[in-house]
Amino acid sequence: MPRVFLLALLCDVRKDIFEYIISELGSLERMDEKIRKLMAEMLMRNLANVEKATGSLVDSLGQGSATVETLDKDHL
Repeated sequence: MPRVFLLALLCDVRKDIFEYIISELGSLERMDEKIRKLMAEMLMRNLANVEKATGSLVDSLGQGSATVETLDKDHL
């Protein structure tokens, strides 16, 4: 394909994207706000999952330490 045709196609696609954003959200600024809100929600869910996983790991390690302490006392 000729380069000029590709550039024209790219401009048309870009125009279609901007028209869609404006029709759905009203403006690029609102799109930015929505993206930031979604990112914040995803980060909060990820942090909650990390907290749960870390708590489980700490509990497992704590139980492992208790087992080792019990074994040490039995062998003394």
